[in-house]
Amino acid sequence: MKFSDIPFPDAPDGSRDPELWMLLTQYEFVRWLPDDWPDEYREITSRLKQETDRLTAAALEESEPLFRSRAACFLMALCRESRLDLILKFLDDEHEFVREQVARHLVSIRNPQLEGRLVELATLDAAADVRCAACRGLGGQEPLSVIPTLIHILDQDHESGENGWSVSSCAADALDEMLGTEWMARRQEGVCSLPEGSPNPAAVREQALFYLQELQERQPDEKKSDRQSDSETD
Repeated sequence: MKFSDIPFPDAPDGSRDPELWMLLTQYEFVRWLPDDWPDEYREITSRLKQETDRLTAAALEESEPLFRSRAACFLMALCRESRLDLILKFLDDEHEFVREQVARHLVSIRNPQLEGRLVELATLDAAADVRCAACRGLGGQEPLSVIPTLIHILDQDHESGENGWSVSSCAADALDEMLGTEWMARRQEGVCSLPEGSPNPAAVREQALFYLQELQERQPDEKKSDRQSDSETD
């Protein structure tokens, strides 16, 4: 099949930028199959990178939540922390689907302001799916500050969203991923590794508390080392 023969859906009624909708729709298709459509992947990605103004307008002004979320997530991947103002606006979108998608993608962007907003979403948003996604985003933030929040959610929030996952299980997944990345990056002892399938909440909780204690105990030594380095520099 030729790429031009693929029946991509038309833009939603009332869309302000049907051409951009089509580019984003095609991008969502080829980004999962870049080896099957390498030329199309490069061309579509290159074109979208040149359309930051149109993407911003779509993410903030289009009426269709799917359109807004796709534009927002591409912009986040492209601009990252350089457009915190935009990301925070995306997290305040009126539609839960947009908040969910944006929060989920923040696992790859670590920033204190975003972390604070993710904590709010994970603990206070009315939609369980958004709280789940915010847990996912928190899994990429600073462990020392977010582990207590994730443990609290694991213990307390057992509501399930439309996706079928409980918020508690999403918190366990986030902690499990954090332990499998942060822990292993700092300690090369094979203490913890990501298991196949869903994590055991009780085991993840125990390991997270142990890791948190280690981080807290390490803080004075790290601060002392920083002060020594500053003194040597002066």
